[in-house]
Amino acid sequence: MTVSEYLLKVGLGKQVKARLTEEEVRIFRELTAQGNNLNQIARGVNQTGLLSPSDIDDLMKIKELIKRLL
Repeated sequence: MTVSEYLLKVGLGKQVKARLTEEEVRIFRELTAQGNNLNQIARGVNQTGLLSPSDIDDLMKIKELIKRLL
């Protein structure tokens, strides 16, 4: 959509929705799934003060997903 098309639609009060690529949708879904892992990691660190090697691997995976989105 061009800038003028966008401004026209907004000016007419129409709703404009962002279109995501299939890759972006896949990454968002994966990030949502990884949210549970992140909560478990935070809970474990709060209880023990330690990160396991698998926790570090999960955190690196989440970091890479975020970098791909940005």
